[in-house]
Amino acid sequence: MGRRLKQGGLLAFSTLSEGTFREWLDAYQSFGLSPPSPAFPAAREVAEWWRGMGPVESLEEEETPLAYPSAHAFASHLKTIGAHTPAPGSPALPNTDLLKVLRRHRDPVTITYRVAYVLFRKESPCPHPPAPSSRPAASS
Repeated sequence: MGRRLKQGGLLAFSTLSEGTFREWLDAYQSFGLSPPSPAFPAAREVAEWWRGMGPVESLEEEETPLAYPSAHAFASHLKTIGAHTPAPGSPALPNTDLLKVLRRHRDPVTITYRVAYVLFRKESPCPHPPAPSSRPAASS
């Protein structure tokens, strides 16, 4: 995003941050399981993404607990929004382990979402080289 933003341009975005789904992740860890979900960045890491291009004018975090009728309802919600895919390199959790995690919670279940809100202004060209394209080169 930084490469595409013009100098002087302003970018506002939000992202889930460290601490999101902590109740869910704690249930995994209580069984010695590694959660298959991706790790969310700490707010300070999000600010570092823009280092060398300009100031992060605003970085705020908000924590929002959301209630679900059950752990199963939360897991179904993740699947509905497409957030059930394991992180790269993480194997899918066997159903027997997932059932353990689901049963660990009492109904209703509250799951915390932690969101970082960022406002960044680009002052200089992106110091990072562009990422290699995954598309095949055009043939002549």
